[in-house]
Amino acid sequence: MKNKVIEIGDVKCPPGHIRLGRLNCGYLEDSSAVDIPLIVVNGSTDGPVLWVGSTVHGVEIAGIEVIRRVTREKVDPNDLRGAILAAPILNPLAYRAHSYLSPKDGLNMNRVYPGDPDESITQRMAHAVFSQGISQSDFVVDFHANPAGAIDYVFVRTGEGEAWRKGFQMAEAYGITIVESIPRRTGFGSEERLVGLLADAAAEHGKPCITVELTPGYRMEENSIRSGVKGTLNILKFLRMLDGELEPQTGMRVIKERIGPQIRLTAKRGGLLHYLVPVGSWVVAGQPLLLVRDPWGDVVETIASETDGYVLAYSSHGNQTAASGDIVAFVAPKR
Repeated sequence: MKNKVIEIGDVKCPPGHIRLGRLNCGYLEDSSAVDIPLIVVNGSTDGPVLWVGSTVHGVEIAGIEVIRRVTREKVDPNDLRGAILAAPILNPLAYRAHSYLSPKDGLNMNRVYPGDPDESITQRMAHAVFSQGISQSDFVVDFHANPAGAIDYVFVRTGEGEAWRKGFQMAEAYGITIVESIPRRTGFGSEERLVGLLADAAAEHGKPCITVELTPGYRMEENSIRSGVKGTLNILKFLRMLDGELEPQTGMRVIKERIGPQIRLTAKRGGLLHYLVPVGSWVVAGQPLLLVRDPWGDVVETIASETDGYVLAYSSHGNQTAASGDIVAFVAPKR
């Protein structure tokens, strides 16, 4: 980026400054605006533009605090080369409703990128983000979150070309477990469901992207927040937007070898979930991972791993229970 005024939404940020504002996406029935909050840090010298977003799913709030600390405390625009475009709450409707999906149209915003300006409100939010934010960025960091019972990890989508390769380099700089994810139908679990992701749309437009899963993301856990801040600063250093050496991640389980795509395990019977193996553990195909018990305490199902791999997360659906068909665990084999 040439040293210039950054414009997005109602923000105009000159070099060497930070500005706050909003990106309008539409209006509700009472004519109130649907606005995405923005933080722009415009460096005093030339460099890349990094997009950092969080809370596309309204319950996944941990990235909001990561963005606040990076943009409001850690980065001085006078020391920055290039610019940071940050959107701490990408889906304000889901955030207000404490919902994973947009309550207005029931859509998952991270399944509709690059969006559509003429469709429902979730499509319009995705389009506004992509057309005004991602389009003028060079690199993308997308913060998501898992519930308690998971390790922190970075998803990287695999594909052809420089943008896909650069995404792996960003993930390595971030410094935690890397999980590969393939943007096409495969024999691994439910990868074919992952369509319309920001990661794919960004890379297809030449923008390397990583997807960070913080844990637990439904509240602001200090260890995970510190990891997110350190990882984001590491990416800024890797991109030469900031001076300094990369800092290793500490205080959490990091799997050094590359793993994935992840396999999703689902329950056939409903009930309370009892975990048998700690997250981050290596398991073998056929090894029991959790029990499903009915309200009387009897085991109605034993769920085993379908592959040799690492246990990335247990999905508890809010209260460590599941119904038939619910995802209950994620296991990722070695690549």
